[in-house]
Amino acid sequence: MDTKARLKIFLADLGHTYFNISPSTVPIGISYVKAMLQKHFKGGVEIRTFRYPDALLERIKIEKPDVAGFGIYAWNENLSIWFARAVRRMHPDAILVAGGLNIPANEGNIRERYADRYGGLFDVYIPYEGELPMVRLLERVMGALSRQNIFSDPIQGCFTYDRGRLSSGLLLPLLGDVNEIPSPYLTGATDEFLGDPMLMPVIQTMRGCPYRCSYCVSGEKVYSKIRPFSLERAKDEILYIKKHAKNRSFRITDDNLGILDRDVELAEFIGRLYSKEGYPEALKVYTDKATNDRVRRVALALKEHIPYNISLQSTTPEVLKNINRRNCSMKEMSEAFRWAKENNMVTGTEILHGFPGETYETFTRCVNDVYELRVDGVGCHEVWLLPNTELASKDSRAKHGFESHFTLGADALSIIDEELICECEEHVKSSKYMTAEEHYKLYAVDFYVTITLFYGYMRELAYHGFTYGIKPIRIFDEIIGSSDKYPILNGLFSEYAGKVKGVYFESTEGVYRHVKSIIDSKKPFPPTRFRHVLIGEFVFGDKFDKGIDEYIDAMTVLLDDKDDIKARDFSSAARDLKKLAMNMVLNPEKKEEENIYIKLNHDVLSWARGSYRDRLGRYKCAPVRLKLSVPNIAHFNDIHERGRKLRNSSEWKQSFFRHTNTPGMRRRMSYAEEA
Repeated sequence: MDTKARLKIFLADLGHTYFNISPSTVPIGISYVKAMLQKHFKGGVEIRTFRYPDALLERIKIEKPDVAGFGIYAWNENLSIWFARAVRRMHPDAILVAGGLNIPANEGNIRERYADRYGGLFDVYIPYEGELPMVRLLERVMGALSRQNIFSDPIQGCFTYDRGRLSSGLLLPLLGDVNEIPSPYLTGATDEFLGDPMLMPVIQTMRGCPYRCSYCVSGEKVYSKIRPFSLERAKDEILYIKKHAKNRSFRITDDNLGILDRDVELAEFIGRLYSKEGYPEALKVYTDKATNDRVRRVALALKEHIPYNISLQSTTPEVLKNINRRNCSMKEMSEAFRWAKENNMVTGTEILHGFPGETYETFTRCVNDVYELRVDGVGCHEVWLLPNTELASKDSRAKHGFESHFTLGADALSIIDEELICECEEHVKSSKYMTAEEHYKLYAVDFYVTITLFYGYMRELAYHGFTYGIKPIRIFDEIIGSSDKYPILNGLFSEYAGKVKGVYFESTEGVYRHVKSIIDSKKPFPPTRFRHVLIGEFVFGDKFDKGIDEYIDAMTVLLDDKDDIKARDFSSAARDLKKLAMNMVLNPEKKEEENIYIKLNHDVLSWARGSYRDRLGRYKCAPVRLKLSVPNIAHFNDIHERGRKLRNSSEWKQSFFRHTNTPGMRRRMSYAEEA
């Protein structure tokens, strides 16, 4: 090797580009590696980083990298493989490195998943965190006389593949003090990405997660210790991106913000920044799953941007045991959400279907359980079998009788040099606890929950029914059981479930053939996030009015208490709630007024602040004037303007639902006379 010339290093965390760039974030993983290598080797290395495939393709056509490293994740594995092959074809002597969350930490799995499958394409595999192993690799490269010398002995933290032989160096322990890694923002390592308004900056204030959830890539024991970056560094990074980033939002990628005492100060710092300067316009973050005072203070400080979210995943004891999950008690959650309502905060939780031990009946009980909490938003989805998780292991699949199916990943499609590349997601299709047909029916339940509660478009109506003992799954069953009585809602739920069936296949090859047939037909490719599109078409279109009527009709059919007075109370309150629902909608394709005003014959705001516990009829009053405001007008206008540059209405809807947190999906209520 030429030790006099600077090593040329290409680091790529590639996003797909058929539907704009996805993921649409600053590639923080490779940026940490870049900052670490610059610290150790200073001017001895020349490093280029890539998010966009076209930029990498253009570069490798004119320049040879000595080392090309790829961050491989569920959203870009096939894209990374394609480019690794292109580098190998153009520059046979380049050293190819695979790192990222998809890389296993044992020889057998690496050989099966990558080395044998791709004919020894990669020379080096780095599991876990890549900063120190990349330093050790480059030290070896710089000291080697030839390419063969590089792999003559194991390299710390790396698995190496040389002439058919896979060997491993001693796996390095994770950095105890992550502050040894320079900030990719404060060192300028991310500057080229901050100028792109399509890319949202990502900040990591700590690494590690003490929870051992079997379905999560952070559930491995190696990640169990929390290792924080300094508080001042986190603040400085936020101020840096505020000054330099074209995208006015950011994501905190911690697994559990609020798990450390100092997180309160960080959250309050962000809250003050927003109050004074309107920055950030939007914020994405997961808070800790606890209900303690520390987490509450974090959520309170950030309430303009995020819901007070306590994820459940399931309320079924057997399921929680099977997935190594320990939830707060329902009483603790109920008290926490009541506190949040008293502080005018949006609340949220999440449940997933397909876990081991979950049946159709137990999951629908979970749905009723979370409505019982009077939560504002419920994320309801299927389980994803992620590589390198305990849930996706061979033993787990055999134990629980998992059968899986595959679908195109969200926006995970590119055409590079006229060649189709796409990524697949693997989800649980059936198990010994649930049939495939039952699981497909739960996709319709997902959609129902998303409309009524996650995005909140019929939230108050749902809780109005609940106060009369009408649980949400009874309403769903009533609607799904009669297409004649409920043509709009029944058709909507059925259409969604049918679309889900149409995009799942028994193999990744089936997904590829399906995608290729659409591309070859020259027809517009249907949206991959079609849940967003269907909801947008319903809520922003001309069927929402009649859809609400159908929902009220279904509740009325199920109303047990039908004496004249109480039935009139129910109907009168429902009419007010329909008026509210129609006016709460924010349509990203319109230029919305920041504030509008309506009059209702029930004090819905007091009812909501009381967590919808009593019947709304008890809040009947002289007409009360409510102000309905866009929660974050700057962010909404940004989404509106961004949508004007997209190709079609479907992309506009997807952009809105993808980049807006639940507190910003619809208008926020206050009394007209409140400051």
